[in-house]
Amino acid sequence: TDPTAASSMPATPANWVAAVAADAPAYWWRFEGTAVGDGVPNQGSVAGFSGIYGTGIRNVDLGKPSASAGLGNALEFTGPRSGNAAATLVPSMKYVDFGAPIPELYNLRSAPTEKAATLEYWIKTTQRGSHGDNAWQSPAIFARESGGDGDMYWGWINAQGDFGFSTSDMHDATATNLADGLWHHIVMTKIWYDSQACVSRLFVDGGALNGGRSFEVTTPGGNSSQQDDDGTIQYLGFTQNGELDDTQFIGEIDEVAIYPQAFNEAQARLHYLAAGIVPATFKVTDISVDAATRDVTVTWEAVAGVSYRVLRASSLSGTWENAGEVTATGNTATFTDTNRPAGAGTWFYRVVRN
Repeated sequence: TDPTAASSMPATPANWVAAVAADAPAYWWRFEGTAVGDGVPNQGSVAGFSGIYGTGIRNVDLGKPSASAGLGNALEFTGPRSGNAAATLVPSMKYVDFGAPIPELYNLRSAPTEKAATLEYWIKTTQRGSHGDNAWQSPAIFARESGGDGDMYWGWINAQGDFGFSTSDMHDATATNLADGLWHHIVMTKIWYDSQACVSRLFVDGGALNGGRSFEVTTPGGNSSQQDDDGTIQYLGFTQNGELDDTQFIGEIDEVAIYPQAFNEAQARLHYLAAGIVPATFKVTDISVDAATRDVTVTWEAVAGVSYRVLRASSLSGTWENAGEVTATGNTATFTDTNRPAGAGTWFYRVVRN
């Protein structure tokens, strides 16, 4: 059972604001203002923690169109790439300072507790890191590189444009090809336990049952998943204590909310749907089975250059596993599943755009 799990959620939230408010965020930054001097108020239940914009952010970076009309305005972090030296901010960097470390975003080894936290936001970027898979040298949303191994990365981007959610030097969950210039809904949950495996969850665009992506992985309980005392997080928009020249996030972000409880896929899905996003639609045009080999071939409408995943499950309510991926070269794409499990049974297939 998740500690401090949400006790209720609306069955049919009327809109985005109602859906978020129903889950009682401790912090909620909406970025509705259009003047840098006004900062960004915390509309959650915790007093204080209203954000102050870094000197690199200008009025023109505010008031950007968000993922849907119901989300209002968004904030843009513009280029060029920028780094930071130790804890000293480069004056031209773009960031939001919340005035103090946000305790829900880490679990310090000097005073560990069993707790859960969820961080949610909308993000749009084409940025790719420039230092491979090295998190401490890459751009991030909320992140702190520790001198030891007690790091926490609530969203960072590698050189392939993949989005990572990491704990204490362990890259827990990765959503590939997220730097595609489209708006994405991100929900990340961390559940810290002392004497059993800790849980990390990442839901993208409402999770797998909504056509998005879902990840749930575990890390060791206790010390291995906790953070060093220099692992606190206070800023939005870059890797604190990151290294080299490319730790600042470049892209747009909106509706940042932090909850002192764990989210499941159903909650992530409700929030995504409440935003009123109209997904790009396409349809499967053919499914065929080779009687001799048992191979299943799926064909669907596609966009050239776009990557798709084919998911497989033994029941519509079961666990969907990744059967394979295809990058379309024309207006249709085809995938042949040559590894369908042996034995009799019914199998369902789903095609998801990456």
